[in-house]
Amino acid sequence: IQDAEHWSEGCDVLYGCAMANLYLKQNRQLEIPDNLLKEANLNDGLEFDKVSKLTKYSSEKWLKTIVNLINERLAVPLTIYHALKKLKIGEQKKSLSEITSLTIHIVHHTPMLDSRMWEFFLHQLPNLVELNISFISENMRICNNFNCNLLKERCSDCKSKQRVITYNTHPIHYHEYFSSDDYIHPDVVAVFDIDNELMISCNPSPAKEPNIVCKGVEKRIQTDFYNEKAARFTSTRNMTYSKDTIVLLTDSTEDNFERLMKSFHNARPIKVLLPVQKNPFCGFSTKRGPFDFTYNVMENICAIQGKK
Repeated sequence: IQDAEHWSEGCDVLYGCAMANLYLKQNRQLEIPDNLLKEANLNDGLEFDKVSKLTKYSSEKWLKTIVNLINERLAVPLTIYHALKKLKIGEQKKSLSEITSLTIHIVHHTPMLDSRMWEFFLHQLPNLVELNISFISENMRICNNFNCNLLKERCSDCKSKQRVITYNTHPIHYHEYFSSDDYIHPDVVAVFDIDNELMISCNPSPAKEPNIVCKGVEKRIQTDFYNEKAARFTSTRNMTYSKDTIVLLTDSTEDNFERLMKSFHNARPIKVLLPVQKNPFCGFSTKRGPFDFTYNVMENICAIQGKK
């Protein structure tokens, strides 16, 4: 029993990540079986057990890995969809099912440019015909396994209904984008991995060796750190500039949310629209490092808004 629990809590996730990496090395892009997105119930997440019972897919060698990767790819749009369907959007306070146009700023270092995933988002909302997505992050990696060799074309259904998705990428701080001529007022700002993107728990780490203190290096590092901290503070203030903009936040630990809420409050008074809660569509996003091999940066979610 203990071995089974250990496998389900840790090993299974790590094994899934390893197989996903292997698949993406052998295949330049994610190959989704024909019509799988239409035939499966993705509102509850794509479940391998259910898909494997469908005869036309059961013989697929990489089926479980493909299902994991689809859920990972859908994690961003489904997280946004899951949060927004509980809230009122824009100045007119419409429900998600009523709106015809939606502008989203996604603050995350890995832009998701796979049109199939965002078309799925559109397909859940019959009235939505215009979706504008801007990716903003100073640490942006535009070239990644998820974006290689993608055909950014609309599906036949979206073409017939004249639905349009626009993508923009801005590899800069959010406050720099806010001050630029490219800035477009958002209905939603979604920050994925708040600790990394908004520097919640970092502290300055001066370069030191035993019995040696490099004062010039230490001063420069501390100066850079506080400049960075000021930039993050300004970014949080810019995100809540409009009282109608919804700010979605995700991270792996609830402690980070508590620190970030204080930061937002200090920058501009806010109200909580969606208290911190588990995200049912978190995928298996990972962060690898020398101390923590993996933790899910979308495990928890909340939503806030600037006060009037």
